[in-house]
Amino acid sequence: MTELPPSVEQALHRLDAELDELRRTHPDDFWSVYEQRTHPIVDDTPEDARHLVAKRLDEMLTARGLGPADPDS
Repeated sequence: MTELPPSVEQALHRLDAELDELRRTHPDDFWSVYEQRTHPIVDDTPEDARHLVAKRLDEMLTARGLGPADPDS
């Protein structure tokens, strides 16, 4: 099973902890700010583990009633 590097795990935990605040402070441009925060995380993830990051990001969004970031997923 593929595991995420510790730096990626930490970045995901940090983002999860910040999401509610990001929604509150950026109501009109949340998705833009979200993408700015997620791109470096994805870029730091090995290619064979990016599906794990996508799943975790979608779980964070779904937990907040936002649904997946990619409507085609």
